[in-house]
Amino acid sequence: ITAGNAVLELLVIGTPGTRHVTGIHVGRLQQSAVRSDIIVINEVRNDTSRANVDWVELKNISAGMQQLEDWELSIVRIDENAELVDLDLVDLPEYEIASGEILLLVNEDPWATPITAGENAMDVDKRERLGAVSYVIDPRLELPNTGRFMLLLRDTYDENGKDENIQDYAGNGFFEDFSNRISTQFWPRIGQYRPLASSIAPFGENTFGSRDRAWQRIRYQANDGHHRDAWEAVGAIGGLGYDTHADLSTSPGTPGYENTALRVGKDRLVNGEVSISEIMYDQGPNGNSTQWIELYNSSFTDAVNLNGWELYIRNLPDGQGRYVGGRLTFKDAVILPNQTLLLVSEKRATNVSENRIYDLYLHHRFDSIRLRRSDILLNPMGFYLKLTDKGDPLLVNDNVVVDEVGNIAPQGVGTPEWTLPQTGADRRRSIVRLYGTLFTPEQNGFDGEPDPPEDGLTAEGWRLFPKDGLSFNYYGLLSDLASPGYRSGGPLPVQLASFRPVRTENGDVLIKWRTESELNNAGFNILRSESREGDFQVINVKGIIPGNGTSSEQHLYSYTDTTAKPNVIYYYRIEDVSFDGRRQTLATVRLKGEVSAAGKLTTTWGDLKTRD
Repeated sequence: ITAGNAVLELLVIGTPGTRHVTGIHVGRLQQSAVRSDIIVINEVRNDTSRANVDWVELKNISAGMQQLEDWELSIVRIDENAELVDLDLVDLPEYEIASGEILLLVNEDPWATPITAGENAMDVDKRERLGAVSYVIDPRLELPNTGRFMLLLRDTYDENGKDENIQDYAGNGFFEDFSNRISTQFWPRIGQYRPLASSIAPFGENTFGSRDRAWQRIRYQANDGHHRDAWEAVGAIGGLGYDTHADLSTSPGTPGYENTALRVGKDRLVNGEVSISEIMYDQGPNGNSTQWIELYNSSFTDAVNLNGWELYIRNLPDGQGRYVGGRLTFKDAVILPNQTLLLVSEKRATNVSENRIYDLYLHHRFDSIRLRRSDILLNPMGFYLKLTDKGDPLLVNDNVVVDEVGNIAPQGVGTPEWTLPQTGADRRRSIVRLYGTLFTPEQNGFDGEPDPPEDGLTAEGWRLFPKDGLSFNYYGLLSDLASPGYRSGGPLPVQLASFRPVRTENGDVLIKWRTESELNNAGFNILRSESREGDFQVINVKGIIPGNGTSSEQHLYSYTDTTAKPNVIYYYRIEDVSFDGRRQTLATVRLKGEVSAAGKLTTTWGDLKTRD
């Protein structure tokens, strides 16, 4: 019997047909502190869509490093047998989490889900920490899609069902237990009362459950893991924390990133900057091919929403056509950490993710600039571009020029100060911004600091995309020599030396490859198809083949395809995956169904550069 927070407990035993009161236990419910001041549950996604991609974020809010060995995450709920249980979800590894760092807990390898790939916290000896998301995989992390529950974070394992070592909690599963002389409305904690219903966050009858929402912690206080003022439901935040091709309608929250990692309005990047990284002004042999401008966010940790930013465009007048001129004020457009946004003059065929493309005509045809489909975005002989951030609207002239590029002055006659490279060939070529050219990756070791761009107002700040360069992506024309959607001003993530599949005596295919150097390389995927233009499928289904992060040394790798059929012509493709989740195809080679020892197929880097 309860009255307020007082308890009168009748202890009874049952005999057939009767009930006897055997004793009275009087107690008072109270609220002892769960301090929530070291490691906290920072964000939760209980996915009710078919994908069922559940994840939980932990964050170190203390002032120092914390060792997570022996910590564990458990769930308190009513099981299928109507029993109250406290079950382990994740056992944390030996991992030191830095102050302010986030650790992502998932139930399957991120490489198999829409979540951005990063580095496995179990691989402590290989950890690079170059802005990569660190994660822990535990298949038990399956959050229920029905019923209420409570997540408990303890700093000691094997304390299930006990009111011991609880560092934080999250949820709305408050369960009573007045058995065995225990009085509580928040099992397994002893002597705890249930908070007022009005103070509990609206997690719903299915705790945290949603197809398109995640729950973010916005306040860290003792006894606060349930409170409505401590949590906020959020939808997609520009795809931050997800692969570039993820469906934004089912990609909520910011898995692996700070809840405030999306910089909006006056919130400026601290570590990194937005710059104009590549430009395709070449209109092709017929003079009507789509032009584009690529923006790059060099921060490894923060995304930027360009809403309210301005792009000023000035073209060299020559009487040859109607060029775009004036200021464009961006609508919502997000550039993710260490990724790009492509500004295009019109929609065309591409393999760049739609989430990473900003259609200027679509967004600005009714603006004061009055864009028309026939307008020419850039004069191939001369232009000037200025990118300005939004700044604080309460301050006068607080907006800051973020980047300037081009070969004509922003005002005046507009005579070219230097000549833009002209290809004069059938295949279009872009110009690529140079970044950090004073140092090579071997000299500075790629220490995780963003490289600054070279001066975009000088010819020395640019180079023409090389004729033998690898075009990972295209926009408009498949034959273009360019890399839209990939910042190619710096060294490639992987310099591949050779890629060699060999049929073994037992019928398997042994694939070997060698890298000359690696930059921010998380690992590789091997894909296979029965035709060069066919559908390539990943065959390393148990997870990515780990790379060596950043290294200027040679490394040898191998993978055995045990599912290859005899006497079948296969094409094998190797794909590099960076720590920020970007993928690029390095090579595609052909293997016949039977290859003798004398006829092993070998591909060198020189061969790769000349392949179509």
